Amino acid sequence: MQGKKIRPAMDAYRLSEADFVGLAFDTPVPFYDMPVSCGKPLEMGNVAAMMVMMPGELLGVKDVLCTVAGGDSMIDIGIMPGDALFFERACEYHSYDIVLAEIDGERLLKTFYIDENGDKWLVPANQKYQAIKLDGSMVVYFVGKLIGHLRSAPHQSVQSIVERLRAAESVSAASAESGSTASKESFLLLVTQPECADAVVSRLHELMAGKSKPRDLLMPVRAAVKAGVLRRPTWMEFMTEFGSKMVSKTAYYYWTDPTKEIYDGDAQFLSMADAFRRLTT
Repeated sequence: MQGKKIRPAMDAYRLSEADFVGLAFDTPVPFYDMPVSCGKPLEMGNVAAMMVMMPGELLGVKDVLCTVAGGDSMIDIGIMPGDALFFERACEYHSYDIVLAEIDGERLLKTFYIDENGDKWLVPANQKYQAIKLDGSMVVYFVGKLIGHLRSAPHQSVQSIVERLRAAESVSAASAESGSTASKESFLLLVTQPECADAVVSRLHELMAGKSKPRDLLMPVRAAVKAGVLRRPTWMEFMTEFGSKMVSKTAYYYWTDPTKEIYDGDAQFLSMADAFRRLTT
């Protein structure tokens, strides 16, 4: 295998949150919570930790499983530790397929390659690791071939990815049931003084821009509620208006709970509440 170059094909598989917009989350996919090794073989387990709903239109197939990458042997083609990986259980495998392979009962992620002599290899995408030649002494089974992967930020957990996908699913469901325009209009009805509704909602968008942590992102909503200018939205109402923010349902209800004095003594929070009061006077 010395000198062989494997075609870096990962760009064709990469997904982003934008790819999920407007799609119906209609296909259950088993999700394995233990990272699949991108280095040495690692036992992944046989029981799916949970089922996640994914767009069948995007995946294009029904028989799919999902897990998370671990290790660094595939980083040269863009697969990083923590990335969510989607595999099709296929009948045939060809050179350049990125496969989830089981060797003697243990599973790992590599590029499948057949050389000019007909020898079969599992090839890493990092020069630190050696290719594995498949021979008759091994019990080899291909679990599936990679059809998509979703990038995780270095600090982002698998649970966070799942929550974001579920949030996107809820937004799609809300849009399908009532229409996005009508739902956004209904958010304006939560403002206690209708003549100020546009100004209050616009200010919420301004104050939330660029924020990502739930505490900071939801502070303006809680401030508007404290100021008495906004009735506390349900999580679905919030996601319909601010769906691109993608906070989890649990985080939303915690940080906007009017019975909890979470922001007590925070000067920025008190200033926001005063600013909302001035908008309606």
